[in-house]
Amino acid sequence: MAEPDARRKLKLARWFEPGTEGIGEDGSKSNLADADAPARTFPPKQETQSMDLPKAPLPEEGLFITHFLTVADQAASRAFYEGILGGTVVASDNPTFVKLANSWIILNRGGGPTPDKPDVILEPPQDPTHVNSFLNLRVADIWACYDEWKAKGARFLTEPLDNHGWETRCYMQDPDGYIIEVGEAHQKMIDFLGGKAD
Repeated sequence: MAEPDARRKLKLARWFEPGTEGIGEDGSKSNLADADAPARTFPPKQETQSMDLPKAPLPEEGLFITHFLTVADQAASRAFYEGILGGTVVASDNPTFVKLANSWIILNRGGGPTPDKPDVILEPPQDPTHVNSFLNLRVADIWACYDEWKAKGARFLTEPLDNHGWETRCYMQDPDGYIIEVGEAHQKMIDFLGGKAD
């Protein structure tokens, strides 16, 4: 595994095409090469609603998105989403609600059918190698998140890797084996999504 300084240099190199010059964290120019090529650019900022969200997902109008996870141990899952990912526990048990960035995670144990889902049984994943959905966390600095969350005990499947020039990403697992993608966009994805913003 690369040392932190080497990873930072590699990260800078990924943001600039070969032959360009970058700016280091201290404001000094990096030694990536000449300064003729363009630096990483983002699409123009769009007018958006404020991200000043309420503590709990109780909309007065419209909707909020929450993600429900069936878990074996609410306390272990709560410790993961609060202690490692930095969420805020809104309700601690049966179910547990955790405000996580601009969304909420609901953690509850499984159970048999209910009147509103008469043929559905909820249970945690039985085989962590077979997945049909997962959380996707978009981050500004994947190496900082990887280092911080790993130091707090997160279990990653690999370190962050390049995904065909679109992003750097990696996956971790929560206590029940749910996988969580963590990704940082490269210029290719920024340009693609900037073109879709309208």
